[in-house]
Amino acid sequence: MPDTAMPRGQRPSHTKIVATLGPASDGAAMLVELIRAGVDVFRINTAHGTPEERDQKLADIRKASEQAGQPVGVLVDLAGPKIRLGELTSEPVMCDVGEEFRFVPGTKSSTPNELTCTYPALIAELAVGDAVMLADGTVSMKVESRQRDSVRRVGRFDGA
Repeated sequence: MPDTAMPRGQRPSHTKIVATLGPASDGAAMLVELIRAGVDVFRINTAHGTPEERDQKLADIRKASEQAGQPVGVLVDLAGPKIRLGELTSEPVMCDVGEEFRFVPGTKSSTPNELTCTYPALIAELAVGDAVMLADGTVSMKVESRQRDSVRRVGRFDGA
């Protein structure tokens, strides 16, 4: 523990420190150091690793907590659905501000402005006014109208 570390009971703030576990924090010994440095909660991201690896991380947290003599919380971040675009007619597809796109059923687009996705219920679940984010959120589209088998959107870039 570095000389500058403050004992846990003497921190001047009620702020909690959450540390996401990764390769650099593997093993109970490293977790003990992190607890002594002030970590209150360890986050396990279920989008990575196997169930067995996550079980080991939890066991390491419990062991480190006991060794440090300090209770710590565990935050398990459950992975959401992986919704991906279907096959495009060409890549990349440019999405200019104001350009119209349609989500249609199926696995392959038939025109550059038609999009499909790996989540079959998407069209049924979207409503006029809903936002749809693409490309890790760099493209935002708003549902302008919908029919039974398609949804029309106008594309715009975030911040535009």
